[in-house]
Amino acid sequence: MAPIRGEKILRKTNRKVVAFTAIATTMLLIFSYTFLTWSVGFTSSVDFCTVNCHEMGSSFREWQTSTHYDNDTGVVAECADCHLPTGFVPKIKAKIYFGIRDTVSHYFGDPENLDRKLLAESAAASITNDSCRKCHKNLFPSGLPRGGRLAHSRGVEGEEGRCVKCHRQMVHQSNLYFG
Repeated sequence: MAPIRGEKILRKTNRKVVAFTAIATTMLLIFSYTFLTWSVGFTSSVDFCTVNCHEMGSSFREWQTSTHYDNDTGVVAECADCHLPTGFVPKIKAKIYFGIRDTVSHYFGDPENLDRKLLAESAAASITNDSCRKCHKNLFPSGLPRGGRLAHSRGVEGEEGRCVKCHRQMVHQSNLYFG
């Protein structure tokens, strides 16, 4: 039986070239994944957001006086915990979108005269119920008022409703945020 054309090509391929290409590709993938993971973590830190973007100063100060920063449990929810989606791919997509938008606004816009109300609405819209539920697993703590129990029951049953609709001033107390 005559060899198939593809087999002839594979037999003539230098095994060292194939091995080198496989190793180089694997190393590149490992490096890329490591760099991507590190850069997402670094650019999601509170220090990165507040030190590099002076327009985040008032939001930072409000966060420092909230229970998401100072509470009896010692758990601190940082900006990215609430304002970035859960899941690696959605988080990467959001980082790319917000990173480009915020960088362009910071360097080429007029950061001193931003529409704070519009930014606050956009920031609130970025908070999903999944982000809240990462930390708030017990939706029915003792002492929860009847209205809270009803609202949380509807949320658990999958009815429409967002946590930030009722809990809109848990971190950013300014009336500028959430109207």
